[in-house]
Amino acid sequence: MMAPDWFPIESAPRDEVILLFGPIGHGRSPEHPRGPIRAVGYWDVIDGAWAYTNTTWCGPFADPTHWMPLPLPPQSTEETGS
Repeated sequence: MMAPDWFPIESAPRDEVILLFGPIGHGRSPEHPRGPIRAVGYWDVIDGAWAYTNTTWCGPFADPTHWMPLPLPPQSTEETGS
């Protein structure tokens, strides 16, 4: 299987939810992993930082190096065979 294309974070759109790759950034705590991770996130305009979806207002924030668009969802369950 061919690897998907990752783009430099500098080219990431700041008006949509995307897939982020990189180390966890500021707001790091012992409960969160230390190494690079792949996670869904968005640009938080209030904090001026990349943030992960389903986290609190105080972080952890992301420090991604790369991004890629999320895949489109299935059109219906009939198309997926479910």
